[in-house]
Amino acid sequence: MSVCKQGVRPPTILHHKRGLNRVATTVPALVLLAAHAAAALAQESQSWREWPAYGGDPGGAKYSPLDQINKKNVTRLKEAWVYDTGDLSDGTVYPTRSAFEATPVVVDGVMYLSTPFCRLIALDAETGTKLWEFDPHIDKAMRTNLFVSRGVTYWTDGKSRRIFIGDLHGRLFSIDITTGKPDPRFGQKGVLDLNAGMTERFPHGQYRLTSPVAVCRNVVIAGSLVSDHAPRGPSGDVRGFDARTGKPLWRFHVVPQPGEFGNDTWQGDSWRDRGGTNAW
Repeated sequence: MSVCKQGVRPPTILHHKRGLNRVATTVPALVLLAAHAAAALAQESQSWREWPAYGGDPGGAKYSPLDQINKKNVTRLKEAWVYDTGDLSDGTVYPTRSAFEATPVVVDGVMYLSTPFCRLIALDAETGTKLWEFDPHIDKAMRTNLFVSRGVTYWTDGKSRRIFIGDLHGRLFSIDITTGKPDPRFGQKGVLDLNAGMTERFPHGQYRLTSPVAVCRNVVIAGSLVSDHAPRGPSGDVRGFDARTGKPLWRFHVVPQPGEFGNDTWQGDSWRDRGGTNAW
């Protein structure tokens, strides 16, 4: 047996058929285990070269173990490319100022980012070349605190791959990353109006999506931005929706309703139509 060290007699293998069978089955198993381990390490290494979620991972760790850029060489960095979204408002042409506050996500070498006017842009992460863009066409004549979008959300079930982006009208879009077009199976031809069930009593109240939604398995979890200075206004409840269809799944009342835990801490009917209680 060439696998044995010189001078070492392997009696179990040479003289016992049962032992030979044991070795014959164990070695391939060990090789297969090593191959799986190597594949897992390679996959983990590759995953850290991307940024598929707003906070790096679904838990929002905001951490990467990559060490190519470090304290010793960071001063030698040079500009690789620049992409100008062109979405800028200083309050002169449009009544609202803009701010770029987005954290891009990177999946399979493609960078997805949102602009202050809530456009979704896909760029080649290596060159900065634009691959496609989606424009929800927000009303730029609106008066609000800021034209702003803080990012997008990537989701896949292993078959479909989507980017979710909200806008300043309280709409949530599901965009097919292969085409840059809305997914017709989601909501109404790719868009879900999250104002429904939230703003009816306050039609002039503020209800917006400025931060990326969260995703847990196949559930999209959406908070909102509502007025935080008006004592009463649109609800800031957190809701869950089916990632494929947009179907409402559940609703968490940020201000407990009658019969729910904590409602008794609200004096009288002060819980009713309470504004400013949101998770944006």
